[in-house]
Amino acid sequence: LRAELSFIWAVFSPKDQALTLYRRNFLNRYEGMVLGKLWLLVMPCLPIIIYNLLQYLEIFVSSVNEVPRSIYLSTGILVYYAFADSLTSGTDLHIVHKNEILKSGFSKAALIQFNIMQVLSNSIIRIACLIIMYQISGYPLSGRIALLPFMCLPCVLFGFTIGLLFGLLVPIYKDIRNVVSIASFYLLFASGVFAEIPDTNSFFSLLRSSPIYRLVIESRWYLFDMPEFSAKYFSYLFILSILGFLLSLIIFRRGERTVNSYL
Repeated sequence: LRAELSFIWAVFSPKDQALTLYRRNFLNRYEGMVLGKLWLLVMPCLPIIIYNLLQYLEIFVSSVNEVPRSIYLSTGILVYYAFADSLTSGTDLHIVHKNEILKSGFSKAALIQFNIMQVLSNSIIRIACLIIMYQISGYPLSGRIALLPFMCLPCVLFGFTIGLLFGLLVPIYKDIRNVVSIASFYLLFASGVFAEIPDTNSFFSLLRSSPIYRLVIESRWYLFDMPEFSAKYFSYLFILSILGFLLSLIIFRRGERTVNSYL
């Protein structure tokens, strides 16, 4: 257990290798393109821009509890993609960073750190975009948006919890990458982003019990100051996401040496 605890400590300790990857693979990934670093801002925000454009073109003319539908959807998308990005990043870790692992000697802790930094950066960019969309729509900006990064954090942890476990299997069963990619896209429609799921049958009840669905809904209720928000319920989800992430790191540490033999 001592090795696993040391690995957990390493994941949470700042790593120069993680910063090197962040500069090279995130900040400079569009180097040489005409728009350059502007793509760093555009790519994470495309779904938010599109839905707000539809509102501007009056395709979305309705509101949800007096919140413009574009703002309502954008908030849900922002929270959900914190999960989806983490899920795919964790799943792809061994394949995407194969050269760093085998040739450059990068530690797995640094690779996890880099991927977390990348996901959090994209989330912050989306929040900045959402604030701009608030101004364009004329909807009053609440100080509660300052805690939106905190509301996204459990989704990030849940995403990496599942992704890192899948990541141990991907070098052996590469098809898992495609399955996860498809699932992360279609789960968007069962995550409460577009509308709350009615509690009318057992299947819908199952979808409503998903932690990601609850986090999307609870985050939106909090941001728009709706009485349905439960700080107690959100706290339970936050604690569960932390425990799940720590457990996944322990399992990841125990399985990584076996995985290396398949790279």
